[in-house]
Amino acid sequence: MHDQLLSDRIVKAKKQHVCDHCGVTIEAGERYRSIAQIWEGDFGVFRAHCDCERAARHLHRASRMNWDEGVILADDIAEGGPEAADWLAAKHPGPAIRMGVALTPYF
Repeated sequence: MHDQLLSDRIVKAKKQHVCDHCGVTIEAGERYRSIAQIWEGDFGVFRAHCDCERAARHLHRASRMNWDEGVILADDIAEGGPEAADWLAAKHPGPAIRMGVALTPYF
């Protein structure tokens, strides 16, 4: 099948959506990244808070993951365990707070 990127832009929400990275609501009036594409023959729109998108890209660069291997920030943090959660909380507090991630206290 032929995959095709139809649009990739930053837009202002006219209504609520759910962020595909963190699973939290993107509120009306908030800016977010919208990617419309045909993937494996199906049309879809990926929506994400701008800071969640930045965090996901940073995580993939830091871990040297191939961007095509998976893009969902919440999944990557869950799979990475406490170290990944600590990284997110330290480097990208906005998405971490939305996802309920806090730095692990060390005693």
